[in-house]
Amino acid sequence: MKKYTQIQNGIQIREKNFGTKKQKNKRSIGFLFLSFLCLWMASFGIFYGMAATFGVSVGGSSYFFLSFAICLFWTGILQIKRWFGVIFVLILILYLYLFYMVWDRTWGGFSQIYNAVIAQMNQYYQLQLGIIPIQYAMSSDVLWALGMVSFLPSGILAVGTMKKSRPALIFVLEAVPVVLALLLGLVVPLLPSMAMAFSLFGSLWLSGLRKRRKKKDIQLGMTQEATKRILNQTSMLFLAVFVIASVFAILFGNRVLEPKLRQLDDVRVEIQNSSMEDLWVEWTEALTSRLEWLLPGDLVQSGGISGGKMGKIEAWNNTNAVHLRVYSDTASTSRLYLKAYVGSYYEDNEWRPLDSYPDLPGLEIQSMGWDSLERNASANSNIIVDNVGASSLYSYVPYYSDVTKFQQDIMDATIRKQGRRSRTYSVRMFDMDEMIFRSEFTSKQRPDWYEQYEEWVYRQYLQLPEEGIERMIADYQVSSPYSADLRTVEYVREILNRHATYSTNPGITPDGEDFNEYFLYEQQKGLCMHFASAGTILFRILGVPARYVEGYIVPHLAAGRMNEVLDSHAHAWVEIWKGELGWVPVEVTPGYEIDTEIVPAEQAVIEEKEETSEETTETATSQEEETSVEETSTVQNQPENNANQFRLEVWKFIPMIGFIAVFGIVMAVIRIWRYQKMRRTFVGEKRKAVAAIASATRKIQQVSGQTWNDCKIEEMDIKWLEQLALKARFSQHPIDRKEVQRAADLYWNLADRIFERSSLWMKFKIKWIYCFK
Repeated sequence: MKKYTQIQNGIQIREKNFGTKKQKNKRSIGFLFLSFLCLWMASFGIFYGMAATFGVSVGGSSYFFLSFAICLFWTGILQIKRWFGVIFVLILILYLYLFYMVWDRTWGGFSQIYNAVIAQMNQYYQLQLGIIPIQYAMSSDVLWALGMVSFLPSGILAVGTMKKSRPALIFVLEAVPVVLALLLGLVVPLLPSMAMAFSLFGSLWLSGLRKRRKKKDIQLGMTQEATKRILNQTSMLFLAVFVIASVFAILFGNRVLEPKLRQLDDVRVEIQNSSMEDLWVEWTEALTSRLEWLLPGDLVQSGGISGGKMGKIEAWNNTNAVHLRVYSDTASTSRLYLKAYVGSYYEDNEWRPLDSYPDLPGLEIQSMGWDSLERNASANSNIIVDNVGASSLYSYVPYYSDVTKFQQDIMDATIRKQGRRSRTYSVRMFDMDEMIFRSEFTSKQRPDWYEQYEEWVYRQYLQLPEEGIERMIADYQVSSPYSADLRTVEYVREILNRHATYSTNPGITPDGEDFNEYFLYEQQKGLCMHFASAGTILFRILGVPARYVEGYIVPHLAAGRMNEVLDSHAHAWVEIWKGELGWVPVEVTPGYEIDTEIVPAEQAVIEEKEETSEETTETATSQEEETSVEETSTVQNQPENNANQFRLEVWKFIPMIGFIAVFGIVMAVIRIWRYQKMRRTFVGEKRKAVAAIASATRKIQQVSGQTWNDCKIEEMDIKWLEQLALKARFSQHPIDRKEVQRAADLYWNLADRIFERSSLWMKFKIKWIYCFK
């Protein structure tokens, strides 16, 4: 019996318990190697997966080795036993200092990541959130930003893999990119997904092994050498499987996954086009309004349709996301205009749709161009439009097409989407080239509703805002209306070109200023929406019914294949009323005008006297403005530019503040969870409670370096607690709840005295790192 047991304080103890206790902390090389692989793959999969999911330009191989260096650094740090707290604080200080020294590069990379996420949010949820302007986008900045962002979370992952196997921690962190991608209609690419799966399965296997080794009175049934050999073989097997799977993923993954991803995209569109469309639209509008004040929404607008909202956009930036795919059975040499949003009246710097319409056949009105050209054009084309990323509120139809088979419309303005599940539709249309060289058209007999509708057009689409454009009216108002012909179009273009130039960085409209007048007379540079909005106002001032339109242009339509329409193809233009041809598009943005896009030329009905007086007035006005506009615009723009610059400077500190805040929140959550868990254990099952109290007592003494005598604890209490711990572990005698409470009181008394005698740093460790108090 003595060979296998010994007696302490009247309690029989088996020697194999001591042997197990001595061997349980020994780790083989294979165990450490597999733990490091789990850490490395988790770090790589999480952060590279985020970047790759949103299409951020970053080299996968470069970050692969960068994450290796970061994880290797944390692995080495965690092997330090003494002065770990001091070293960790020094690392944090050096990290923040390096963050400050290379802030420009980090901010540039962070901006690219932020822009990619916001662009996807705008595309998927049909929002209008702004993105951050970037002068030179460099992939090396993204790599640097990913390294800085992933440094501290990789340290947390290192604790959850190298110190203790915490599959739950790895699962939570790996769920972040997956959930974020699904919320934005995306899927994490194959390679980072495999890395995350590898780390999770490896962590589960290691956690199970640790639990088996820690079970009381149970031995592994094999020698330590055999255990090490199995761990080494398992580690190499895990690594080999990952390398082979990665090679196959790189070579064949995209081919296999592309059809599946297309199916997921179809499911996403069906969800967006579900019966809860009204709730979806209201929610996205509310989300946009809530986030605009928090995010830098008025800095840069990402590509897409703005819905007639003017004056909030300082610059324009595109991500080359695919919004539409267009198929045509014949090639076209001219642009294809796909009409979507129509602004009918202007109010509060916004082009809005009408609240009410007359009881007229809207689909027939929108097919007037087709009817007029049907007998004159030699051939027509079949167009198929597939909406993969544009707003799901509209059907994007070309001009001069037959839309009478569509079912939902907003009278004469917009074709709405056709049913909840219909994202792909086809129409027959005439190419603009078919009508451009004809000066006369023989059309069908006018429908019964034509005169009533035309009268309503001249009454509705000549309306001007009551205030805000007084200067434009004073400069360009005429006594008799102009005709909707080529000369009038050229005249409007001349006015716009004389006052402004095209720019993707025009600046925002100050509060209290009218968008159109500020653009023409003060800002004097703008985007397509600036020119289209001001052009619509000018046409109405000249007596030509006009509307503001947003949609997409397809520069070159190739035959027999799907033509991709990107977010950069989003555009704004003017529609003018052309009698029996209906509403026809007019291009007024500099650089976009080509003669083949203009309506057929007719004789103008412009009086020479009025034309001469108008040109004289414009010349005199422009000469006076040239000397004053630059000074006034500079002075008026300065406060706004300063405000935007200040806003950008404030935003530059947001990532650093965010990292510190997240780190603090994580520490607080961990502290609360561990502290509450300890208190629950102390009042839980009696034997486990005594074991936990004894363990916490030993640990707090080891961490603080203080003994019972230093804390002036009675020797009788010390011996009693040791005997109670042995009794709880090895004896079958019952333990009273009063004994548990006495042991807990003894621990809290010891913790209070140690805390009072400790230094400031030791107090921080006791309370926030080890959560002993």
